[in-house]
Amino acid sequence: MSSDESSLFKSLTDEDKELFNSYREAINIRLHEVFPDVPVDFYLQPISIHQQLGCGTFYTYKVALPDNQIADVAFHLGGKRVQPLVGPPHFEITKNN
Repeated sequence: MSSDESSLFKSLTDEDKELFNSYREAINIRLHEVFPDVPVDFYLQPISIHQQLGCGTFYTYKVALPDNQIADVAFHLGGKRVQPLVGPPHFEITKNN
């Protein structure tokens, strides 16, 4: 990650943690689809966040994984939709390092 990219991320507020925790179960399911080697009982810990306003808000959390690895968990909330959103948002999860 470049220093420009890392400067976009900030420390988590209580509201950021609350938002992550509200989707923790769905994020955990998606994370294990992408990273099946992560132990099922591993507690996902967000470490920083980037928010970008667009049509709604785009969120990207840096999440600590085992063995000092980091994953990016990205999703979008809000904005107008042709069809109403049912269930949690779609979570894009990628390895960061």
